[in-house]
Amino acid sequence: MSGPTNDQIPKKPYIPIPGFPGEREENLLEKAAKSFSIRFTILSDFKEGLTAKQTVAKINKNLADIHEKFGGPGDAPTIELHLVQYWFKRFLTGDHSLTDCANP
Repeated sequence: MSGPTNDQIPKKPYIPIPGFPGEREENLLEKAAKSFSIRFTILSDFKEGLTAKQTVAKINKNLADIHEKFGGPGDAPTIELHLVQYWFKRFLTGDHSLTDCANP
């Protein structure tokens, strides 16, 4: 007995998200998961004593490796130094939360 064909598999409905015109819910959840993973890596590197520049190089290399292995449109995603510096500064204050600030 074979499974359903692509024509028989129900498609996920389009769920508009306020403030994100054209975004689908699963895209937002995927973005949130990726952000959390990168923030966790930044925190781990901070605790290991790496510099912000070392962390950027490490993350960007990993992102390039993933992009090369699994492909995707365009160039591999990258993060910028100022983003890691923001999180390092925040971690220096003792705030090791990985969530966005209510009052940035």
